[in-house]
Order: sequence, then structure tokens, then C-alpha cells
Amino acid sequence: MSNNTICIELNDWSNIIETTNKLKPKLSSGRYDISTKLLQDILSDIIIPITHIIYGSLFSGRVPDQLHISKVIPIYRASDPHQLQNFSQVYNLHFLN
Repeated sequence: MSNNTICIELNDWSNIIETTNKLKPKLSSGRYDISTKLLQDILSDIIIPITHIIYGSLFSGRVPDQLHISKVIPIYRASDPHQLQNFSQVYNLHFLN
């Protein structure tokens, strides 16, 4: 097996459950009104479709269009605040991204 190969069992939910349980159980939510706490609470009920979406994205190299959401926050760096080049972009992605 080469270094850029990944081997995944399609019915191995343990990685998803373990990773989800490591998230801080926050009540804040994003576009879909799903907090990490809610996700952790309902994960056992939705593990099969979540696994299908995650592994489907890994195998196809594509992410569903509905999950291509991010909040871009301009951070002022220095000099003239009226010039765009004086700002950095910070992307705030939802935990499901």
C-alpha cells in the first residue's frame, strides 16, 4: 500500500462516532440549526446516512453542494483600512464541512 492510499471499511462507524464524540458539545449552530450537542445526541439514529455521505465524499472526491457553506470574516491587518489588500480572509466552516 502506498503512502497516499487510504483503506476504509464501509460499515466501520467507529471512526465517525469517535471523532464526533471528541467535538465540544456546544449549543451554537450554523446554517442547518444542528449543534454539535444535538449531533452527538442523535448520532446513533443517523449514523448510516452520515457514514454514506462521508465515505461517498471521500471516494468520489466531491462534497455535496449543500455543505459548501462558509462564513468569510475580513480581518484588518495594517495601513489604510479602505484598501482590500490590507485585510486577511478568515474562513469559518461549519463542523459538518
